[in-house]
Amino acid sequence: MTHWMDMEIAETEIAGLADDWAAAELRGDAARLDALLADDFACVEARGRVVERAEWIERIEAGRLRWDRFGWMAETIRVFGESAIVVGRQEVAGTHAGWRVEDRCRGTQVWVDGDGGWRLAALHLTPIAE
Repeated sequence: MTHWMDMEIAETEIAGLADDWAAAELRGDAARLDALLADDFACVEARGRVVERAEWIERIEAGRLRWDRFGWMAETIRVFGESAIVVGRQEVAGTHAGWRVEDRCRGTQVWVDGDGGWRLAALHLTPIAE
């Protein structure tokens, strides 16, 4: 069984990494995202399309995706041994392939702890109804 203090330390670390991820997205920092994303990362975007790790990073490297605003606020973090589930809110505005993008979503992140430390393995986004 994981000690509660270990869980609190992990929760604090993951909260910092989630903030770091959001900042890297806003800056368009593909190198930092490369370090934060698990090798088999996948995202189910707000409109249901699945984006694998290579495409996620490539669209930033190529300049097709640029954020004017990228906010992430973790609401709950639950650690389960070597994995963690973060539920939060994401608000973004920017351009993707020349199209304006503005979304407010509820999101679920899955972080996994491996040899390289905690990495983001999955992200699922659902639009917040007005």
